[in-house]
Amino acid sequence: MKKILLLCSILCAASAVDTLAQDNDRCKPPRARAYLNAGNVHAEIGLGGMPIWPGKVAYEVPKNSGTVGLTCMMTWFGGLVEGEPRIAANRELWAGPLDDHGNPSGDCTVYDRIYEITRQDIERFNRSGETTTNLLDWPWHLGAPVLDGDGIESNYNLDGGDRPALLGDQMFWWIMNDAGGEHRQTQSPPIGMEVHATAFVYNKPGGPIGNTTFFRYKLVYKGQAPLEDAYFSLYPETDLGSKYDNFMGADTTLHMVYVYNADNFDGDEGPSRMGEPYGENPPALGIVFLRPPNDGPEATRQEHSSDDEGAFAGLSVFVTETRHRENALHYYNLMRGLQYDGQPFTYGSNGHGFSDTPTTIFYPGDPVTGEFWSQMNMDNQGTLGPMTYETVVSTGPFSMQPGDEHEIAFAIAWARGDDHLDSVRKLKRNAAQLHRYADVFLSPTADLLDTSLPKQPDPFGFAQNYPNPFSISTTIRYSLPQAMRVRLRVYNVLGRVVATLVDGQQDGGIYEVPFEAGDLPGGVYFYQIEMDHLRFTKPMMRVR
Repeated sequence: MKKILLLCSILCAASAVDTLAQDNDRCKPPRARAYLNAGNVHAEIGLGGMPIWPGKVAYEVPKNSGTVGLTCMMTWFGGLVEGEPRIAANRELWAGPLDDHGNPSGDCTVYDRIYEITRQDIERFNRSGETTTNLLDWPWHLGAPVLDGDGIESNYNLDGGDRPALLGDQMFWWIMNDAGGEHRQTQSPPIGMEVHATAFVYNKPGGPIGNTTFFRYKLVYKGQAPLEDAYFSLYPETDLGSKYDNFMGADTTLHMVYVYNADNFDGDEGPSRMGEPYGENPPALGIVFLRPPNDGPEATRQEHSSDDEGAFAGLSVFVTETRHRENALHYYNLMRGLQYDGQPFTYGSNGHGFSDTPTTIFYPGDPVTGEFWSQMNMDNQGTLGPMTYETVVSTGPFSMQPGDEHEIAFAIAWARGDDHLDSVRKLKRNAAQLHRYADVFLSPTADLLDTSLPKQPDPFGFAQNYPNPFSISTTIRYSLPQAMRVRLRVYNVLGRVVATLVDGQQDGGIYEVPFEAGDLPGGVYFYQIEMDHLRFTKPMMRVR
């Protein structure tokens, strides 16, 4: 593999450079980095406002290919406090929590760490009692999620049954705030936001899941006045191999923004800045909002206008041409889909001058069919040439009262087809599957499960339930080599029994036991079978 590292874009590079903290900064810029690599993606994660860090790896997909899909990705968020915009963008996040008054810790360096947990850590402990460093160091006291196994929610007791609330097969968790220093880029006062960030992947060789990384952000608002008309935005640099031959598009039905090659060969327009171009039959890459910011315990949200009256859109803004940013109002206008000076973008061409119809979503047409406004065919008005992009992708608006929490989830998906447009088709199919199973992916300990056919019993005589996930009822199948006593029970994530399906002596043979969920809430459950001295447990997912 050719090892090259050319310059990142001016914006990514400028945002990535650590600057010396000034006297009015309580915290130094965070330095923690980590690497997601359990699936078919190798991604460099950064603590702070750049979840995809523009280092030696950035976002390499496929793993070990030397080809980069994203050079970097930054986060912006904020809204109005008493009518004035307050924004945290790019590097305006520091390590650690906030106290109840919105103040950061006196020593932020102790929190400058990205914590890791893997499926192997938990399985090793369950099997042998061996406690890894990842298990011992899990920062439950900072808010890192824990599955409660001992019935005591305010502790972390591995021997009592508590476990880190693992998502996927490899997961990172870190904590940040926007009050640890001066907001020099946005020229904004601090918002008073504590941010709990999670990134995770599944250990699959490829396909829709192995080529995807997942992110979950929990916003904990500790400001003193309501935060209104707020947005959470991503600012990705979508190189997709060679930077200079790409188109972008949006699929509002899938809440996805995506990048694809303008023709069927990646690299004609110049070299890639990091790694190798994709060459023939280039792929497509998408950012998919899976959960909009309305899931906090007491969170309120504001409806966003769309074709479906009253519907809340996960994707509410996708605009390009965002270079002019000098203050918080400029950032805020771009986050809500306006030009920096507050004027609307308009439908068609490059968002300027083609029509008088305001829009906050660029290129929502289908490049495969050529229908409507895309860069491939702009309403039969020709093709807008490929270019480099500075892009804002937002979800919102929403509002938060002091003490509110919001959770936002998104994924970075990747697909490669028989040609550059077939890659777009496959990417959209993959995004649809991500939405279909979003509750499974975002639930602790849940695996991607094939729901199309019932599984045959495994060598232990205990098969996965089917269908899974399920809505109303599901069937648990197992086989007994001989007569034995059997107990089959269903547990919730707190370890409490919610149903006993079998409890008694059974003859040898194959059994199918139905489970009716009744009024149980949606989420992850576990069913456990005891066969004489043997015991096995599997997860299942109810979707309501």
